[in-house]
Amino acid sequence: LSVACLWQIAAIFFHSGSLLCFLLSMGGANEGYAFITIAYFISGVSSMFAVFAPAGLGVREGVLVYFLVERYDVELAVIVSIIVRAIGIATEVGLGALWLVIFRYRIRTRGRGDPLGISRQQ
Repeated sequence: LSVACLWQIAAIFFHSGSLLCFLLSMGGANEGYAFITIAYFISGVSSMFAVFAPAGLGVREGVLVYFLVERYDVELAVIVSIIVRAIGIATEVGLGALWLVIFRYRIRTRGRGDPLGISRQQ
């Protein structure tokens, strides 16, 4: 569990940095890495608690726009929040497809009994 938490924290900082770079490339002012990180983190957590929305759809974007409009144009904030969601969806679909290819390859090479190699005895 602790390793998964560390990876999640690292991902938050990585995504915040890429979000800041994207805002700067779109003509936004440098409003600070800490502000972007906090806004991204709060929007992600709020989307997890939104049980009425599947995968927090619309909640993460709304909260991110709420924070970003304090320092950026509304149009830029909306575009950035939509692109962040699109990148997230593309990443999940890509990783899922990669896992499917790996899993099918292992089934072909190891058989259906234990394609992941979990129950292998040494």
